[in-house]
Amino acid sequence: MVLAAMVALNGVKYVHRQAPYALLPFIQKDMALTDFQSGMLASAFMLAYIAAALPFGWLASLGARQGWIAWPSAIWSLAVTGTGLCPGLGSLLAARAATGAAQAGFGSAAPSFVAEHHPGERKALALALYSAAVPLGSALGYVLSGRLGALWGWRAALVVIGLPGLLFAAAARFLPDSPPGCSPRDGKRDAGLRPWAAYWALSRIRSFTACTFAMALTTFALGGFAVWMPTFFVRYRGFEVAKAGYLFGGVTAAAGLLGIVLGGVLSERLAKRSGKPLFLLSGWGMLAALPLGMGALAAPDLRAATALLFAAQMLVFLYMGPLNAVVASVVGPEARPLAFAANVFVLHSFGDAVSPSLIGAASDAWGLRCALGLALLLLAPAAGLCFWGAKHYDQDTQAA
Repeated sequence: MVLAAMVALNGVKYVHRQAPYALLPFIQKDMALTDFQSGMLASAFMLAYIAAALPFGWLASLGARQGWIAWPSAIWSLAVTGTGLCPGLGSLLAARAATGAAQAGFGSAAPSFVAEHHPGERKALALALYSAAVPLGSALGYVLSGRLGALWGWRAALVVIGLPGLLFAAAARFLPDSPPGCSPRDGKRDAGLRPWAAYWALSRIRSFTACTFAMALTTFALGGFAVWMPTFFVRYRGFEVAKAGYLFGGVTAAAGLLGIVLGGVLSERLAKRSGKPLFLLSGWGMLAALPLGMGALAAPDLRAATALLFAAQMLVFLYMGPLNAVVASVVGPEARPLAFAANVFVLHSFGDAVSPSLIGAASDAWGLRCALGLALLLLAPAAGLCFWGAKHYDQDTQAA
């Protein structure tokens, strides 16, 4: 019941995150926004998300998780609904910032809650299924908002999409508490420890640091591809904008879902005696994806390029369940929200918050194909961090 509820809420989270972006052409026309002003909506969301992650992670570590799952869900649902009622750019930016901050609060507590209800080797599969809502919710957000926007306009679309989230938020209040031994009240952390000292203590856990920065490098590449790959199809394949979006969105949703679930299933089977396969499976997936991704950029035939892109993304997405399980395993229950908050802060700050603009700058200098290829090269050091982290995993879990 807990897993089903959390998968549903995570899916709603990504529907609400992506819905306004599919409606941007309608919003731009209605409010006469420039491309820069429209891009500020994504920046407002991400900056608020990053800024709120660490303080909300600290607060979520001090008590029961249900409240930190329910009330952020209600706030971001209201913020999405309110986005459809905004009269101008300032209020739009405020609504997107509120959505981002609330989703950061949820993201600090929810993976911890899933992990606490699925101990041992079940943790990786449970977190993989939780993460599978990311591509599905994102795809649904684009499709649903685009369809409703075409029928009723962008304002009505956001109101209709936002309001049902309040029902999910209310249901979250009735989720069962964490099992004995997994509650934050059962932890060993010194209550007088300052927040920054608690976060600094996480940096000394070598497998956590390796895992977090491996995810950041991977997110840099994935986030850059999410923004620029449709444009790549337009420039290098002669696609129309709509066709490019449908192709890349469909490939990403299918490959992401398959890779995430496969990574969770394999992790559950391989990690019965040691958690090292959580790192090794992720690292080998990243390393194998690198040449396939390069092939997708260079292949002259569209079918071959699409197949290579699908395979590369599937292999990259293997990491989501295993590395989230690492985060949950190398710290005690009292520190898990801190660990997931720090993980979110690092992977977005050094990942998809900066990669679109840096890839754009590299594209201006050397062309988009070269720029995307350079981003893919970061999968190699990400894999290296996974292999290094595997050496310290068992020691770190024993100390947790």
